[in-house]
Amino acid sequence: MQYEILKETKEVNNDLTPLIFIHGAYHGAWCYRENFLPYFSEKGYPAYALSFRGHGNSEGHEKINSFTLDDYVEDVVMMMNHIEKKPILIGHSMGGAVVQKVLQSYSERVEGAVLMSSAPPNGIAGELIRGIFKNLKAPKCEREGQDKLFFSDDLDKDKRDRYIKELQPESNKVIKRLLRRIVPRSLKNSNMKLMVLGSTKDKCVSIKSVMDTAKFYGVEPVILDNVNHDMMLDTHWITAAEHIYQFLISVNTKKEERIVDDYGTTRLISS
Repeated sequence: MQYEILKETKEVNNDLTPLIFIHGAYHGAWCYRENFLPYFSEKGYPAYALSFRGHGNSEGHEKINSFTLDDYVEDVVMMMNHIEKKPILIGHSMGGAVVQKVLQSYSERVEGAVLMSSAPPNGIAGELIRGIFKNLKAPKCEREGQDKLFFSDDLDKDKRDRYIKELQPESNKVIKRLLRRIVPRSLKNSNMKLMVLGSTKDKCVSIKSVMDTAKFYGVEPVILDNVNHDMMLDTHWITAAEHIYQFLISVNTKKEERIVDDYGTTRLISS
């Protein structure tokens, strides 16, 4: 299986933790190419974006409906195997579900994680029910009307048209799997440095789901009010990026403190 991996490493600081950006349903690594990869690379982070099998320029499009959520987890683990240091995983929407499953089985190999407009631990069935009552129909993120669900109304028309052309079918098996609980209730990640990011303008993931996810992992959610579901492509993408950057600073600071303490020396205070 040949995978598409986009990377930005030209301004890297090798002391910083590498980032792996993980896309959501109907997307590919392309959704991080325009804004997030250059932004975080300029901040010094080795930044990578993976296209799951059957997505973007990865192989397997003809077999897309045979793939499962566990297959996508394998794709992320494959990517992690090619990076020397523990990464921070940044998963969007369905990609957030994949990140949670990676943490379930491989938390010791991950430095931290960001769940961005993520599917909640108990699955997306609740979102469909809430959508039925709110809009008299389920807010299905399918090809028809995807632009209204994913993108802000003020997005430039040329960009919108370009992004729509990049959208693709998603595995039916994966969509059905997302309706059920993603990770067990007993999952514990007390030592995991984790950020949960959502927005009041998100038409696919409600604030209730964001709050439920944050409560499950024992963290305070970060709630934005000016970005739509596709935060990395939004007209206000910089707002989401800056919040993630502040989280990354805290992760690397805590990592330095842990290393110093392990050697029994004075705790390092980073500015």
